[in-house]
Amino acid sequence: MLQTVCQHCDTEVPEGRRFCDRCGAPTASAQLQAPDCPAGYQVFTNTWMGYSFHYPEDWHVSLAPEGGAFVETSNGEAVLELHLLPPGALTSAPRQAELFLSRFGAVQFQVMPGATDSYAQAVFANQNWQGMVSVHLSPRGGTIGVGRLVNGSALNLEPYFEQLMNSITPVKPIARQPWVDPIESSFCLHCPAGWKPHSSINPSPGAGSRVPVFTVSAEFAHQVFVVRDMQTRIFINGPLPQEPPAEEGFFGKLGRMANNLGNSMASAFGEVVCPFPGLGPALEHFFLPHWQEQMPGCELMNAREIAPNKMDVRLLLPDGSIRVYRLQGDAFKVPGMTNRWAGGHVYFYQAPAEMMPQFEAVLKGIAESFEPNPQWQAREQGRIQQQQMQHQQMHNQWMNISAMNHQARMNDIHRAGVAQQNINNIYNEISDMQHAGWQARQASSDYIQHESVNAIHGTSDFINPHTGQQFNLPTTHNHYWENPTGEVLLGSDSVLEAPPLWTPLERASQKPG
Repeated sequence: MLQTVCQHCDTEVPEGRRFCDRCGAPTASAQLQAPDCPAGYQVFTNTWMGYSFHYPEDWHVSLAPEGGAFVETSNGEAVLELHLLPPGALTSAPRQAELFLSRFGAVQFQVMPGATDSYAQAVFANQNWQGMVSVHLSPRGGTIGVGRLVNGSALNLEPYFEQLMNSITPVKPIARQPWVDPIESSFCLHCPAGWKPHSSINPSPGAGSRVPVFTVSAEFAHQVFVVRDMQTRIFINGPLPQEPPAEEGFFGKLGRMANNLGNSMASAFGEVVCPFPGLGPALEHFFLPHWQEQMPGCELMNAREIAPNKMDVRLLLPDGSIRVYRLQGDAFKVPGMTNRWAGGHVYFYQAPAEMMPQFEAVLKGIAESFEPNPQWQAREQGRIQQQQMQHQQMHNQWMNISAMNHQARMNDIHRAGVAQQNINNIYNEISDMQHAGWQARQASSDYIQHESVNAIHGTSDFINPHTGQQFNLPTTHNHYWENPTGEVLLGSDSVLEAPPLWTPLERASQKPG
């Protein structure tokens, strides 16, 4: 027999009441719950997906993808899993078991006798685990239950597994209604009555798409909320900064300095250096230290990789609240950047530790009910393209103006150069004229001085018309010759005939001009 209880405090709610008498929560947050479970077990109810099951006391429950659940011991020795299958694309139960077990890698399994298309049980083992799997299929969907033990464990898991699978009971899901972003209708989500949503549109750096952000909090429960705010970082795989060893050679120091310089450059570009790819190393080397710096005193409770490149990280905050982050990683598909990838948290939800079991399914359901509006996304892409076109037009206009200004500047420089060259030519002509005048005056002065010296000494200048050689000779003779040996002969006899090889000298004029 089912009963109606408050989703907030588990108090029975009489039929027709609008509010819970104990905590004041609206009755819209009540759901049907199965009766009490056997001794040594407790009830887990997923109020969002609408089911409940029994699990052992002192075991811990966390949510799995697609509305399922993980139940495990505190030491991780044993794990019970429940996974929900959608109605579409279902194969036969044995095939579904085989497909599901493939996620454990190399595994050996055996389907138990009595399997049908809608029901199958199998046992399996690999290098780490051994256990059993049970598949139930129906036209409305299906469930997969998995019980696995660490190899070598002495725990008898079968009764716990059977109790979980046999106690799965449908319950009335919590009532919820769609809520559309009132700012730009960028997204839609589903939340129950009595929960208060807020939204905003965060601008993205550069010319990228803006990011819708929402916060949904429970009005009737303090510090119970969910936030979707995608924050992504770029990770580069490489060695971490190195400390100098006690004895370090010259080349070792060069290598360490080069590595540290690469880390510094990556940090300058906003990238995070991580020694290995994957969310696990990123959590250890970046996310956890980053959160502990933002929230001093927070502790890591557990981290579970729920799917490839998806991880749920559970933190215990100093005030006793629990915060769960959903991390997601994506390959950075850029040619030449195979060692880079993007990762960050998609959403997180928080509640006091004592309230988390009651609210976690609702918080996670609200977060994963996020549906972006395709029309808004198309408008956003159009806005980005228009913005890029405007940026390109502004860039082209700036380049054209810069080119015109550069050409005008070059023309001004050319005209100034031509004018300066003309001025320089005029100055050169004036300088040449001044130099020519000085040379003329100097030559005239030299001529007057030379003639004065000739007059004092009674000499004059003679020249050999054939060789151009000049001689300064006395003027007291009538004839002047130069013989082939270079000797100068002087004579005053008017009838003297010079030999044939003698060259008569002529008077040379030293007058300038």
